[in-house]
Amino acid sequence: MPRFFRLPLLAFLTLLAHTAPLPLSDAADFPAHLRDRDKEGVAREYIEQWNPKETAIIVCDMWSYHGCAHAVARLQDLAIEMNKVFADARKKGILIVFAPSHHDMDKWYSELPARKTSAKYRHGYGNPRHWDYWWHGRGGHIHHSHLAFPGEKDADPKMYPKAVTSMFPPSGAHCIVPSKLDPRADPPQTRILKIEDTDILTDDFVELIGGKVDGKEYKECLFKERGIKNVILSGVHTDMCVIGRPFGCRALKVAGYNVVLARDLTDHTWHCDSRNKNTLDHYQAFEGLFGYIETWICPTIDSTSITSRPAFKVDPKKYDYLLEEDEKQKKALAAE
Repeated sequence: MPRFFRLPLLAFLTLLAHTAPLPLSDAADFPAHLRDRDKEGVAREYIEQWNPKETAIIVCDMWSYHGCAHAVARLQDLAIEMNKVFADARKKGILIVFAPSHHDMDKWYSELPARKTSAKYRHGYGNPRHWDYWWHGRGGHIHHSHLAFPGEKDADPKMYPKAVTSMFPPSGAHCIVPSKLDPRADPPQTRILKIEDTDILTDDFVELIGGKVDGKEYKECLFKERGIKNVILSGVHTDMCVIGRPFGCRALKVAGYNVVLARDLTDHTWHCDSRNKNTLDHYQAFEGLFGYIETWICPTIDSTSITSRPAFKVDPKKYDYLLEEDEKQKKALAAE
């Protein structure tokens, strides 16, 4: 090699050695920008330093099918953004856990490495058993479960916007436009989301965090094995499954995890008509829910802490075409 090439090449290799990314085992802590509220609703923003290898993101119920077309359209856009955020999270060493609660999980996913990883902790307590182990706010006995989250004993839903009342039983989606999708045609989780071999795919809370089922205590679980301490909840829907499921915000709080809700990686069941100025808009409903959750359940975060990019935000007016199409169909049927 000519001598005049040697020094530049040596300098380049030296620079490359000093700028190569750290292996995951040496990944640096990252600042988690959190927000909570006191019982008077006053917000507090603060920062915690989190070890990415002690952090997991649970992706709740990002289903292929939902009974409301409006919810499906929002979910699909959310899934596209999630792929970007999760790619950055994996690079940091954060564990991604997909939890599309469904009785046919193994029919669709049994051969995926992400499904096989937690197999040694599998005890057969999948989605059909989940109803017995949901955590609800005040009056949990009225709904599926008898578990009322103790942190909400003093909460008064009348103090919050109407959308918050869907967090209290009986609850249900306020659907505007019925979906025409066939729930049997696709796997439980939307195909838009990319599942990597290093991820986890389970809807069994015993696999993830352990717990007592039928009087038997299961202490060995995936999160314990991985040393997970911080858990970010994402997915749908904020006011139901994300906070209520046995692997949701309330359950993780009770189990002792440092759990937070991802504000920009979730959606609620309050399907708002942006054309109607007399009802809550999409983000007014969200702020009511976040205010309640930050006061009584757990702090919140947004994806900026992971990506350093602005938080994801949808334009609710984007989905008005669904309302307009539905109105046209109804008028056509009425005219026949």
